[in-house]
Amino acid sequence: MDRVPSIDVWPAGYVVAPPGARGRGVSVDHADKLACMGRLAAGIAHEINTPVQYVSDNLAFLAQSLTDLGPVWDIVRRAMQGEASPGDLERLGAAARSARLDYLMAEMPDAVVQSQEGLTRVAETVRAVREFSHPPALQSRAVDVPYVVDNAVKLTRHVWRGVADLRLHTDEQLCVVQGYPGRLQQVFVNLVVNAAHAIAAHGEDAWGHIDITVRAQPGFVEVVVEDDGVGIEPGVGSRVFDPFYTTKGVGEGTGQGLALVHATVDELHGGAVAFYSAPHAGTTMVVRLALAGGQPARSEQTEPGADHASHSVCG
Repeated sequence: MDRVPSIDVWPAGYVVAPPGARGRGVSVDHADKLACMGRLAAGIAHEINTPVQYVSDNLAFLAQSLTDLGPVWDIVRRAMQGEASPGDLERLGAAARSARLDYLMAEMPDAVVQSQEGLTRVAETVRAVREFSHPPALQSRAVDVPYVVDNAVKLTRHVWRGVADLRLHTDEQLCVVQGYPGRLQQVFVNLVVNAAHAIAAHGEDAWGHIDITVRAQPGFVEVVVEDDGVGIEPGVGSRVFDPFYTTKGVGEGTGQGLALVHATVDELHGGAVAFYSAPHAGTTMVVRLALAGGQPARSEQTEPGADHASHSVCG
């Protein structure tokens, strides 16, 4: 990938990963993705099981509700067929009260809506898993960066939702780069997981915020991941991008996350990575990738912002 000169211009105070990936390269990327998927598997299963459980509960409620409404419908059906008998109006009122008709008419639509939302969440999670675990493409192609980032957020929901509110802000302009979507998704999965872990490191009752911004700059797309976690100690510098270097405790980190971020962004996509951090004041990680065609493009089929609106993702 051709390198855009402006990619390497950074504000004062940022620690920049040196050009030339220090990692093991990207040839084992698919194995790394599968290993990452293994670490996320239990949480992803929970993300699927929770909505499936309340869909199941709602279906049981709807089935019982239809049974309870049977006597009401029998009386109404007889009346519609001209077979009403004296006393049916009183029986209809009694059957409606027995079935708690007002309650069911209020609750049944909500049960349907909740079930639809649950199944949508399951579908989104399955789609994100499928795209993340798919073998890497041999040829680079146009990649919609906001879409890839959004998938990474969904894939890691179980990691961050217990420690942080997450807001995703996306540009009205289309942020499209030439590259490998699966590998870029792993980059953003690693960054979101790191942000959540940094917040959790504050302590058992820690609660924080993760802000992710995707925006088009002249010649490149910039993805900014900000957290209010414990931050990175002074003096660590660009060593965070070295293979096997980790700031986490023993058994908590492999030291491969940011090394793979650096290798994928720099070596494979001609991009750049940098961060700004202060102890106990959070970290801002920035990934820059050359825009396909070199300039921001607007969609010809949708209104600006229709596909990439800013939104909150809170659990």
